[in-house]
Amino acid sequence: MKMIRRFIAGIFVKAAEQSKGIGTELLHTVMETREVLSLNVYKKNTKAVMFYKHCGFKIVNQEIDANTSEEEYTMEWHR
Repeated sequence: MKMIRRFIAGIFVKAAEQSKGIGTELLHTVMETREVLSLNVYKKNTKAVMFYKHCGFKIVNQEIDANTSEEEYTMEWHR
């Protein structure tokens, strides 16, 4: 997991290790120390979008990533 203040720059779990609670545990550990978290995720990455929603994140913005031309969501979590 890479953090830049309250921004989650990335959570990466090997495909073979996904759906074992590792990402959830990482995220919950960070949630214990923050009041607000935000992140960007590609709209087409529905598995990640659903994961973040399950963890309490809400979509607060939708735009086009200037570097990739992909639609992406900005999501936030508040304690």
